[in-house]
Amino acid sequence: MSFYELPDYSKVQVPYTPTMIEAGFPPPEKWKGLSLAKSVGSKGFTFDGLVEDTRKMIGFEVWENPSTTTKLSRPYDKFTLREFILGHGDDNPLYTDTEYGKNTRYGAMLMYPTSLHRQKYGMTHGVNGWGPYPISTLVSGLNWEFYDVIRVNVRFRSSMKLKEVVEKKGRTGRLALLLTDTAFWNQRDQLLAGGGGIYIDAERVGKRLR
Repeated sequence: MSFYELPDYSKVQVPYTPTMIEAGFPPPEKWKGLSLAKSVGSKGFTFDGLVEDTRKMIGFEVWENPSTTTKLSRPYDKFTLREFILGHGDDNPLYTDTEYGKNTRYGAMLMYPTSLHRQKYGMTHGVNGWGPYPISTLVSGLNWEFYDVIRVNVRFRSSMKLKEVVEKKGRTGRLALLLTDTAFWNQRDQLLAGGGGIYIDAERVGKRLR
């Protein structure tokens, strides 16, 4: 088989990996008819199978990088926050200087709001990561709503729920748009921010270009 041809996925089995367990996905016996639970089902790792199984995940909650006990992220310290904002060419002391932040009305150095996107790096929904589907994935758009500023040394508990799956016809082929809702709490269980996103699974058809 040429490297540029799509392989035959019809006999591939789906492992229940530690990553899936950490993310909160239910075990195979709880998949309730997902074609993946039936040795990839009649549709196998096809685009139709992807859409069918992803729709069955609507309403299911996925956690980002949880610990086994608290579901909290690592602390976002001053070094992590400074790295992000300076990488974007902004040297605002509110986001880079802890001493400056202490003397503001917030009493601390703050996290730049859009750096929340870093918290979602490993966070996807649907079943596109469960097997070798012939797709490419991308983030189409995000929106945010903030309920408070985000202070240095915050730890996050964040979750994502799949809200809707919409099929579209793109210029290069079929698309599955995954509409999601996301929420972020701190270590004091205060809701800091929420938002939504659109993730796209684009079908790869035929041979890849060299």
